[in-house]
Amino acid sequence: MGSWGTEIFDNDDALDVRGDFEEHLAEGATPEEATARIRRDFGLADRSLHSRGAEDNDVWLGLAAVHHERGHSSPAVVARALAIVESREELERWFEEDRPARAAALAEFGRVLQGANPGVRPQRTPSFRASIEHLRRMPWWARLLVATLISVGLFLVLRAWVPSVFAVAMWPLFAWAAYTGRTIRHRFILPGGSTHKG
Repeated sequence: MGSWGTEIFDNDDALDVRGDFEEHLAEGATPEEATARIRRDFGLADRSLHSRGAEDNDVWLGLAAVHHERGHSSPAVVARALAIVESREELERWFEEDRPARAAALAEFGRVLQGANPGVRPQRTPSFRASIEHLRRMPWWARLLVATLISVGLFLVLRAWVPSVFAVAMWPLFAWAAYTGRTIRHRFILPGGSTHKG
């Protein structure tokens, strides 16, 4: 991280974002086109806005800051920047003695962004519980497919780690068989033993 201070533009990546953004605008690009080019040039084009890659934080923060400077607002970029401002991972990248100053700079930047974009909320990474709830809402066949992939993956990993004890590696497959049987029973057989139609 080429940083010399704790402010948003006190690092190479954020300054590069600002310079490139201004250059794209000078060449006639719209703010949206300039943003797309920045995301492509900095390797963010194929990454989700939920990406937790802390190495990209300075790029996202710099992009949100230059948008704010130019009076442009991209809710997706602001939401990502606000999530970084609130994240513990961002502060953990810094030396202990620099964390209070970085926290203050992030808090002030967050207030500025929130004030200019009152309706935007941080783009948080879904929690484990939310991911489980998402799995529960999937169709039964998709849940079975996910369970199959996880079971086979665990089987292969355990088989590689403990090649001499085959029974240990079989437990994920036993769990998969039990889950599959339970899912099929609940999906196709109604209480009372009648077959589910439809």
